[in-house]
Amino acid sequence: MRHITESEWIFGAIFLLAYCFFAYLDFYLANEITTSISYVSLLGFGLLARSKRLTIIIGVISVVTTATGMYLIPSELVDTTNRQLVIIAIITITITSHIFMDRQQAFEEKLYRFASTDALTGVANRRTLANEIEQRLSEALRYKKDLSLILFDLDNFKQINDKYGHLAGDEILKKITEICLKWLRITDVMGRYGGEEFMVVCPNTSLEGALTLGERIRVAIQNAAFRFDNDIIKITVSVGVTELRGHLSRGEQSTIKMQLSHYLIDAADTALYNAKSSGKNCVIAFDPEKDRVASEQTVPV
Repeated sequence: MRHITESEWIFGAIFLLAYCFFAYLDFYLANEITTSISYVSLLGFGLLARSKRLTIIIGVISVVTTATGMYLIPSELVDTTNRQLVIIAIITITITSHIFMDRQQAFEEKLYRFASTDALTGVANRRTLANEIEQRLSEALRYKKDLSLILFDLDNFKQINDKYGHLAGDEILKKITEICLKWLRITDVMGRYGGEEFMVVCPNTSLEGALTLGERIRVAIQNAAFRFDNDIIKITVSVGVTELRGHLSRGEQSTIKMQLSHYLIDAADTALYNAKSSGKNCVIAFDPEKDRVASEQTVPV
């Protein structure tokens, strides 16, 4: 069961205070004021909390209290018809609110998917990847854990698009995504970095582990058969790998995480460039002793 949210605690407490006040007016001052209709307004606290379960709880309590008043308050002081209408109103509003919040939640989830995933492949888009890197980077620096990035690019993809068309290219990108996801852990995040470039964020993964994963991805794609019409298309990828540890030095605690995330991405891109320059279809790791990206200097931590 989902834990109780902060908004549920707050609006639940406000509801209890309002409920006690309305119940006091209803049961002790029924001969002076009609208050059963006030229970309907209590449903607003569930809507404000954006909680379906709080709305249902409030609705049930309000119905039970309204119905109880029909029997505990003397008949000459209670308007039975009015209370029956209030019960119907509470039930109707509770059901309607539940349906509304269901649809609102589904709509928000759909918007989130549109904003955070690549429309073609269904994996994370570039913005989501950047956020994921910064989040994992914060965790790695705080808890002294490993973090690696894998960046790979399809070899000669433009020639495939020119020969078979962009529809074939799109199908290949989707198929490659499916192949790669089979090799990833739950904690790994794969995304489309741009065009035919893909990135994998690997938390708690050393450089050796990332190299092993990059090689598995490369071999799996190389061995896959991509069919389009009556042709079988062979695809290879070039892979660049880098790790956080190679970008850190033992100095002052002045790391700028956003700057460091840019260094990691630039390093992975440099390693990918080296893989392309080495004949393609290979996995190359960024070497901080030999390679230098344009914007990088070793970052103190």
